[in-house]
This record gives sequence, structure tokens and C-alpha cells, in this order.
Amino acid sequence: MSSLTKAICENLVIIELLRHGWHAVNLNTVNNTPNADLIAIKGKKRITIQVKGMDGNEDKTFRHHIAFSRTCKGYLIDGEPFFNSKIPSSIQVRADYFVGVTQAKNVAATFLILPIREAERTARSIAKWWYAVPKRNGGRRSPNFASQVAIRPEGIKKNHQKKERYFYEKVHPFINKWSVLGQQSDPSQKRKRRKKITSRTNFAPRA
Repeated sequence: MSSLTKAICENLVIIELLRHGWHAVNLNTVNNTPNADLIAIKGKKRITIQVKGMDGNEDKTFRHHIAFSRTCKGYLIDGEPFFNSKIPSSIQVRADYFVGVTQAKNVAATFLILPIREAERTARSIAKWWYAVPKRNGGRRSPNFASQVAIRPEGIKKNHQKKERYFYEKVHPFINKWSVLGQQSDPSQKRKRRKKITSRTNFAPRA
């Protein structure tokens, strides 16, 4: 994803967030923030979002897809997660949601909105499946392929139709589904509550 496509897609997401009542701020305005690109607030809800963009213009091969990652090598070879893999000591920012965007000139953008755990599971499933599919010459394929999913029926490849349709149908309910945002609890608040409860609990020994 080029820097221009990234900027366009992040701004498209911000516009949609505003339309749905969220106040959004780009975390990359001053410095590039690991793991998340946007923070959004709506009432008492606060969420962070990882944005991934695709160029959906007619001359692009994967214009009917949304990518979770440009390469699967980190996951397949080193076991690294696709999301929230960079945890610096200076700032602990973790994405709560994934929003994928396919944008093109004179065409409305398409969005895929997923809780980050669902995005991680789907990205891993796609990576493991495609890595196990041999190349045309029977050899092992390189792990440097993108983990991506079709968001329109036109993107489903005929030679792998059954599996690609399975992933398409899995994500289809989340396409342009902005109501997904804020449905899951803020993980940081969950951790704080759990810590608070644990510190207050005294386990008396049995008589």
C-alpha cells in the first residue's frame, strides 16, 4: 500500500466514523504509531483501529479484495501475529478493530469492519490454507504472499472457488457493517477491572 493510498483510506474511514457518530483522531499525524492508526470516541466508548487499504481501480488485479497483510512470512515462519505485533516500551497502543478499505476513482469505497481477534483468526486461516496449496509445478510456495479476502463475488478465483467462497461468506456480514464498532468491551478497561477485582479478593482457607 502506497503512502498516498494509506492516507486516502485512513481519511475515508475517518469520514465514515464521523457519519456514524464517532469522533476520530489519526494517531499517525505526528509520528507513525505502531499497531493502530486511529482512535475513535463515542460517548463513554473509546476504540482504536488498524486501517488497511487497497487500490480498487480497474487496472488492479486484486481490486475486489481487502488485504489483512502484504506478507504472511512473519506469521508462517516466525509465528508473529498479524496485528498488535509491535509493542514498544514507550507507548502501549493495541488495535481493537480492523477496518479494511478498497477505494477507486469515481466509485464508492467498500469497508470491511472486524473485531481485531476475528481479523487475526481470518488472516491466519487464509495464510495457512494458501501456504499449503502447492504451486503449479508442485513446489512449495513462498510465504511472501498477501493474506487477503474477496469482498465481492467477482474476486473469487475459479480454480479455488470452494475455499475462497468460504472466506468470502465468512466476512460478507461485516462489509460496511459500522454497527460492529463498540460492541466489544475495551480490552484495556477489561484488564483494569480484572486487576482491581483480583486485588480486592481475599481467598480464606477452608476450615
